[in-house]
Amino acid sequence: MAVHPNPVNDRFTATYYLPEAGAVAFRLTDATGRVMQSVQTRNEKGYQQMEFELIIRCRLLLFLHLEGPGGTDATGNGAEVEEFD
Repeated sequence: MAVHPNPVNDRFTATYYLPEAGAVAFRLTDATGRVMQSVQTRNEKGYQQMEFELIIRCRLLLFLHLEGPGGTDATGNGAEVEEFD
């Protein structure tokens, strides 16, 4: 899974591959594991993109976790969310 841009401001895109069609769950967590935002969707087999609009309004180190067909994945470095003006 790849996240861009990174660091992010108020929106980002996750690109990922599914070995088969099925339900996908995303969790955006802080460094302590607290879930800050979550999204569930259903996708076909193959490469996919999901756009996210952040609902948090503070400067944090965040990690995106994906659970779906084929297992789980997470961003390795997280995404730093800049403060909103």
